[in-house]
Amino acid sequence: MKKAIFLMLACVSVLLTSCEKDYTKAENLAGTVWKYNHLSGEYALLVFTSTNTVEFWVKSTGEPEYLNGEFSFSVYNNRIQCSYEGETYFTGTIDKNTITATIEDETAVFVRQ
Repeated sequence: MKKAIFLMLACVSVLLTSCEKDYTKAENLAGTVWKYNHLSGEYALLVFTSTNTVEFWVKSTGEPEYLNGEFSFSVYNNRIQCSYEGETYFTGTIDKNTITATIEDETAVFVRQ
């Protein structure tokens, strides 16, 4: 009986951990939205529209949310790089439900929504 319970618990834990998506794969990023909240109340969104395209949305104080640009992206291991017309816009690291990015010498932590 103890062996059966142990085996059942092991199976349940495997199922639960396998449900967590690996966002270091471009196909798992597609269709997701990630948000960075600035202390001033402003925010930025990364909207992954496909396996190689991401939209960068910005909400500034007193302004409506607007599309700042559409970028291509690539992922290698846990590193992400977003580019526009061959120029790197930002690089970052993916760790579970966060993307820590360096954009114009500022660090921004995006959280999956």
